[in-house]
Amino acid sequence: MLKKHGSLFTEIGGFDLAASWMGWENVFSCEKNPLGAAQQRPVLGRKFPRGNIGLVSPRFLAELMGFPVNWMESPFLSCSSKA
Repeated sequence: MLKKHGSLFTEIGGFDLAASWMGWENVFSCEKNPLGAAQQRPVLGRKFPRGNIGLVSPRFLAELMGFPVNWMESPFLSCSSKA
């Protein structure tokens, strides 16, 4: 089974390289630091074109963190209490 990971604070891609050695697939990379992004672009720019990380939806982030798809409809998150 192929494991997947996302790379936050990528800089020069050290963790991405180690993950590839382990057979993991990198599905996204993110670097907010302009200097780090400039260093990363020549190496990873062909595989991961620049994009706006701000376009990620909250639902996707919840799934990324391991919450179930229907976490917003969970009865445990209800604000109303029944007497």
